[in-house]
Formats: sequence, structure tokens, C-alpha cells
Amino acid sequence: MRKINSASPDTANSKSPEYYTLVANFFCCSLIFFSSIAFGQGKVVFRPISRFPVISGIQFGYAKDDKSIFIRDKLNYYLYSFKANTWDKLNLTERLKEIPNGSIMSYVPSFDKVLTFTGKDQIEVLDAGSLQLTFLQIEGGFPKGSSRDVWQDKIYLFGGSIVFPGKAKEKAMEYSNKLLVFDPANLSFQELAPFPNQRFTDGIFVNGKLYTFGGYRDNMTFRDILRYDPEVNTWETLGLLPHGIKNYAIAAANEFIYLIGLHELSGFLGIYNTLTNQYSEYPTNLKLTKGAACVYDNKLFYFGGLDIDFPEMANNKLRVVDLSTLPK
Repeated sequence: MRKINSASPDTANSKSPEYYTLVANFFCCSLIFFSSIAFGQGKVVFRPISRFPVISGIQFGYAKDDKSIFIRDKLNYYLYSFKANTWDKLNLTERLKEIPNGSIMSYVPSFDKVLTFTGKDQIEVLDAGSLQLTFLQIEGGFPKGSSRDVWQDKIYLFGGSIVFPGKAKEKAMEYSNKLLVFDPANLSFQELAPFPNQRFTDGIFVNGKLYTFGGYRDNMTFRDILRYDPEVNTWETLGLLPHGIKNYAIAAANEFIYLIGLHELSGFLGIYNTLTNQYSEYPTNLKLTKGAACVYDNKLFYFGGLDIDFPEMANNKLRVVDLSTLPK
């Protein structure tokens, strides 16, 4: 057993055990790690259940409602049905425009619309019912490649980078620590309490709180667990992961948050309990990064991303693992 003091840096350590369970000490925000053998020496196996249709390019957007997964590549929208386990190319009312890298896609339930922020002060809006496509102009803009999640029908955008056209390469991009909330009802942005530091990261809302894990800036990888409370507009540090993580997929069910990613070229599934502040990690059969995840019918789905053995080729498989088979 070893104790990581809260004064330790939040960047990645060089080596760590294969399995972890961590318990937070809420008085000093330190974490205690010890080896877990609850899942044995095997791997969590994500089994493929379908393939995407032909995808034109490797830039995807992802969004999910209660019945479907929407995918948008550079030129087309595709819809996956959970119940039918089928993909369909959408025949839209208008021709799509090619979207740039770093675009952000979210589904807003009360509006039944998929919003894609293209990074050009414009939002592409797909009506999930009528399949009508419209475009909205917005003011203010937002960081490219921001992570996002929806809470109470508002889209929260955090992290990413700000691009400065025309500047020298070394000055053309600046990492962002902004937290913005976008209200689709009045097309307005509001800037909230800034992220503790500038980085790309990812996160998800559970029970009204936004949880983020690690992330990166340049060659630095972070391993902190942060929580944002929109009621009081503040961030707090809950503890440290056993190693830095980046480019992972994230999903949640009940009090659990699931992280699917790579560490030292090996796949892992991290399970974080928001009630106990406990984190466990298990190896997987995946060698994928930059994908997306969601939970439906007590199953954890992973889709898209890049295979580290074939980084120029987009992954076109949808994979799944039953949550009932995972340790708690």
C-alpha cells in the first residue's frame, strides 16, 4: 500500500500497478492506492456487435439520445438504433457542409435536436424528428475541441484550445481554461468559473455535478479528479488518479463513471464511484483512443476512435460490455 500526498504533482507518474482501488481522504484530498484482485487476472472484453457504414474521413462527431447514436463525419450523418442494432445514413433536407477538426456535437433532449459547434461562430442544427438541417449564427465563439456535456438542457463546454489565425506556428494556439454554458433557448453563452488550469480534458455530469479526469497540455498529462458544482459555480479537487490519462471515452450510469482509454499502450477501463470517491481500474482488450462511449440498457458501448496500431485509419466498430459483468 502506498499513499499519494495531495502535495504531489497532478501530472503523470512514470510507473504504476496494473490494478488500483483508491479511497479519498477528504481532509487533505490525498488518495490511497492498493492492488485489487476483484476481477482476477483476466481482461474486460468489449465485443464487437456492428460496423459503421463507410465513413468519409476520420473526423467524427458523436451524440446520443435515449434510442440512438448520431454520428457525423465530414459529409454525412448516420444513425444507430440500439434496439435494431442497425446503422442508417440520414437523407437530410439540405446538403451538409464539411466541418473542421475540433467541432463539437451535443444532443439536447428537450429540443430533440443535435447541435454541432463548428468553431466558426456557427451552429449546425439537426432536428432529430424531421431531419431538417438549419444553421445558426452565434456571437462570442468558443474554444476549439472543447469537451462538452448537457445538463438541464444547457450545453457545458470546457477546456480545449483557442486558435489565433495568422500568427506564427508557436503562437497560433493557446490552451483554454474556460468553462462556458450555452443556452439553446436564447443562443447565448455564459462564462462560468474557469477550469483550474489550461488543458484538453473530458468530463460528465452525474447528479448535478460535473466530474473531469486528467487531460493534457502539450507533453504534460494530468491525473487529477475535479468536480464542478453549478449551484455555487466552484471547482474542487477530489484526488489523484494512479496515472495520467488523456483522449479517453467517458460514460455514466447511476453513481458510476466509466473511463475507457489507453495507458502505456494497454487498454484500461476505469470505474469511479461518485458516492464513495473510489476508483478501480482493469485491463481491456481494446487498443483504441479518441473514441466515444455511452450507456444503454445496462450496457457500456464504445464506438469510433483510432486504433494505435493503425493510427491513420478510423475505427468503424461498435463494441459493448454488459455492466452486470463488471465489479462494483
